[in-house]
Amino acid sequence: MKKNIVIILAAVLLCLACLSGCRGYVSHYNAFGLVTNNTSRSAYVKFGSLSGTLTFQLKAEEGDGTIVYSGSLDSGSISVYYDCGGVKELLFKANAGETVDSEGGRIVPGTVCLVVETEGTCRNGEFRFGFGEGK
Repeated sequence: MKKNIVIILAAVLLCLACLSGCRGYVSHYNAFGLVTNNTSRSAYVKFGSLSGTLTFQLKAEEGDGTIVYSGSLDSGSISVYYDCGGVKELLFKANAGETVDSEGGRIVPGTVCLVVETEGTCRNGEFRFGFGEGK
């Protein structure tokens, strides 16, 4: 009986680890009018209101040197981080009324986690992410 419980517990923990995605980064947010799309090569988020943290997982290939991003935010402040290799680094920060259109970060082939964090409540934002060749 105890052996079965241990096996079941191990299976549950393994399932939870597989579902957590992005090396332990977890989305937790309150939103209104939230639209997201996440493929292996790009991510997109648009919202009327957002507070909290969103995570996206991308797969970088050989030749993908940077993360290309664009977007805008009407009110609030948002920070976007990336993790490629176990270290969470700031990609960019956007404040109320700002538009961003750039690229950054240094990535290697493998999993890239994007972490979008708001400071308080942000309104009317839209951001796109993908890969570039780097400079």
